[in-house]
Formats: sequence, structure tokens, C-alpha cells
Amino acid sequence: MRVALCTDAELGLRAAASGAPVVAVGLDGGALGALAARARTAGCAGRVAVLVGDPDDPRTWDAAVALAAEVFRLPAVRVASAADLEGCVAPDATAGPPGPQVR
Repeated sequence: MRVALCTDAELGLRAAASGAPVVAVGLDGGALGALAARARTAGCAGRVAVLVGDPDDPRTWDAAVALAAEVFRLPAVRVASAADLEGCVAPDATAGPPGPQVR
């Protein structure tokens, strides 16, 4: 399992609903908090952490990876489409060491 790093609220909610932990990234802290609240009230199995920062700044993604490691103790993957969700939910028991996580 990997942490889903998301800027899209619907992808983040889908990841959380499928059991993946999520770091929601964006500039609007209120919207990110609302996503975390929606996930919790919907009974999603995955927890949501929030990182307020500019998604266009590579330092934000570095901070998101660090947050994922600190909070969830798991590697992270940037989720930009529904196809990216598969790697977040599927156990990585047979995978080798993770490659670059965000760029």
C-alpha cells in the first residue's frame, strides 16, 4: 500500500474510500479540510492528511512525501488520474524497493 498524494478532491475521496491513506495537497485549506471531513463522515477506511501548499512548487511535493512518511509510515505516489489509484490500494508485498516517489 502507498499513500495517495492528491490535488483532486474526488480522486482523494476515491482513494480514501478504497482504504488508501491520502495526503490532500492544495492552496485552499478550507477545501482540503472539507475533503478530510467528507472522507471521515462517509466512513472511508483511508485516513486523510492535509498539506496546504502550491501544487506547482516541487518543494510542496517533497513536503507531501515527508508528511506521508511521518504520519502514515508508508511510501507515497502522486495520484493524477484514476489509473494511479491502483498502486495505492494494492499491497506491495512483492514489490522491490520504491523508486522516485514524486517528480
